[in-house]
Amino acid sequence: MTQSGMADLDSQDIEQQQHRYQREEFRSAVRALLMNPLMSPGHEDFSAVRRQADVLREWFSRETGWALQIEREGARLGAHLAHQEHHRQTLPRALRMPDLVDARWPSAQSRSGR
Repeated sequence: MTQSGMADLDSQDIEQQQHRYQREEFRSAVRALLMNPLMSPGHEDFSAVRRQADVLREWFSRETGWALQIEREGARLGAHLAHQEHHRQTLPRALRMPDLVDARWPSAQSRSGR
């Protein structure tokens, strides 16, 4: 095998190792955020979360509808109100919880006679 062929194999191997490392770091960051949705910069996985920020934001938005905010002061994973309102509007009217509660259950005021 020529030196050029060996260099190609080495670069492919390095590329595969980097890809595996990035996938594992992503998985670790997802687990850490699910366990600690309010993450301080002192958290052991905060550096990984910052490195994977773009991929994590896209993944959480697509898979859960949650927003991920990452700043120097920490990371916050939470439900995004715009997504919630959009999902609520796409539900059939009978399944919209606030409408069911308002229409079928007396309010606290009417139960107390006020």
